[in-house]
Amino acid sequence: MEDTAVIPEITFSGETLFTFFFVAAFSFLIPTVAMVWWYKRTKCAIFPVFIGFVTYFCVSWVRAGFRALLLTDDVRADRWLFFLISALLSGVLEEIGRYVAMRYVMYDRYDDWKDAVTYGIGHCACESMFGVAPQAFGQFLICLDCNKRGAAALITSATPEGIQNQIDQLTGYSKTGLGEALSELLTLGGLIPHIALSVLVFISVHYVMKKKYFCISMALHTLLDFIPYLISTFAVLAVFCLIPWIFDIILAVFVYRLYKKIKTEEDGY
Repeated sequence: MEDTAVIPEITFSGETLFTFFFVAAFSFLIPTVAMVWWYKRTKCAIFPVFIGFVTYFCVSWVRAGFRALLLTDDVRADRWLFFLISALLSGVLEEIGRYVAMRYVMYDRYDDWKDAVTYGIGHCACESMFGVAPQAFGQFLICLDCNKRGAAALITSATPEGIQNQIDQLTGYSKTGLGEALSELLTLGGLIPHIALSVLVFISVHYVMKKKYFCISMALHTLLDFIPYLISTFAVLAVFCLIPWIFDIILAVFVYRLYKKIKTEEDGY
């Protein structure tokens, strides 16, 4: 085939292979470990995990529909516009899903603070186990296959544009290193922001004077999704690993202090 002559040799280091495998395994295990620990610590109801899981699953399908409509080729050609719309879709739709679940499904029976945390674990579990983990493991298998058979064997497109896109994808995979694994480890696979945002939405649902936190949760979620795109454009790898983690910690501290303030007001001192 003539096009195979222009296909470069692409190999993947042990570091890249380890990173993809680690992200896949960690993304699958962290919500499971978190739920076991949280249940042993609080004896929480289990059903909110299921609600969070199903809610994210439904939202992901709705978001996929919006992405198909909004992320056209023209939008994809503008890197910043593509990143911004992607972040907005996740930030707005996921928080609407949280609000609907807590207001109309959980409101009467699952109205304790610990239920908000349990919901957040379920939300994270669905994204991690059915989103991040399969994608990372698929990338791991592709890299193994490429090392074994060569890049040319993996190219399936019949057009020059398609071939180049596949080459670019494989080249992008080869740039993956331990920084991504470290970032996944530090942010606990997204568990921290999922729990914090769930608590914010819980506050907006159960406290009449604090409805603004629903809008704040959408804004923060959008920002948290946009930051990695921003950092990957301008920052070095070390910063890419640390800044999302720092923002997660800031969010967690903010939500925890808000929780303590509300609890103090409820207790009357």
